[in-house]
Amino acid sequence: MRHMETFKGTSVREWNCGLSPERDITGEVLIDQSKELCDLRIKYLSKILLSDINSLRSKMEKEVHEYANLSQHERLENAKTAKHIIELRLKEE
Repeated sequence: MRHMETFKGTSVREWNCGLSPERDITGEVLIDQSKELCDLRIKYLSKILLSDINSLRSKMEKEVHEYANLSQHERLENAKTAKHIIELRLKEE
């Protein structure tokens, strides 16, 4: 998706999607792009969920406000529970 946002009709060798280079010319790892990719996933997910054409937008906004009103302890507990559920689902596949 990031490539499509920044596409200028150039050849593959000239593509620059704005991410930091993961490796240099020799192949040596320069950085871990995990943080940048995570930030982009959050950006795209937010845009999709809060889009005007999303029929469930009002539900998403309500859940965001409910989450914002939770205590730090409740947020941490929710994160642990979500992580556990995700791990269980991955094992099922």
